[in-house]
Amino acid sequence: MTLRRRIVLAASAAVALAVAVASVVVYTTTRAELRGQVDDALRGLVPDVRLLGDGERLFTIKVQRSGEDRAVTPVDPLGGPTGIAQIVTGDGEVVPAIGGVRIGRDARALEVARGERAPYFRDATVDGTHVRVYTARGIAGDAIQVARPLTEVDASLSRLRVVLLLVTLGGVGLAGGLGLWVSRTALAPVQRLTETAEHVAATQDLSRRLPAGADDELGRLGSSFNTMLGA
Repeated sequence: MTLRRRIVLAASAAVALAVAVASVVVYTTTRAELRGQVDDALRGLVPDVRLLGDGERLFTIKVQRSGEDRAVTPVDPLGGPTGIAQIVTGDGEVVPAIGGVRIGRDARALEVARGERAPYFRDATVDGTHVRVYTARGIAGDAIQVARPLTEVDASLSRLRVVLLLVTLGGVGLAGGLGLWVSRTALAPVQRLTETAEHVAATQDLSRRLPAGADDELGRLGSSFNTMLGA
């Protein structure tokens, strides 16, 4: 492999590594921020969910503006942007929203209802939709589970992955082009020295000389080479 090619590859690899690290940091930070917003919204829903009388086995969400309670009747099967909710009682019964869908109970929810586990988040799939689920203990000793679709978050992260991939590829291509240009410019004296040395070795013609170069290491090397040929 030629020196020029090694320089181009080294420059491309260095830029690729730097851009890749930056892309990972950007993606990780953005993902944490978007999902953190969903988590905060889910935490805010828990205090407004409560179970009605045992005979009705329904639960309500308090309407903040009026201070009244109303039964949960989501128009969207997944509750739209507000999300869905269900309650897991201490004896393991799952009480879903009216007209809603079940989030799906795991063993940890029952432990939360009994006060044996701290609140927790998890990802789940409900009716084919990726959702974020938060489980916390209610004041009545039940486990409250609220969930919101992650459709918009996943779509945003998918677009971000495409953008970061294009930026990485563009950065590598630009670095390769600049590396090639720099190598051609910087290594031009070396190329001339190589050609002259090969010519002298092949023809034994000691009259061949290198043109005067700049006052740098390569220029001084060329001058020393000319002096050696004239000795």
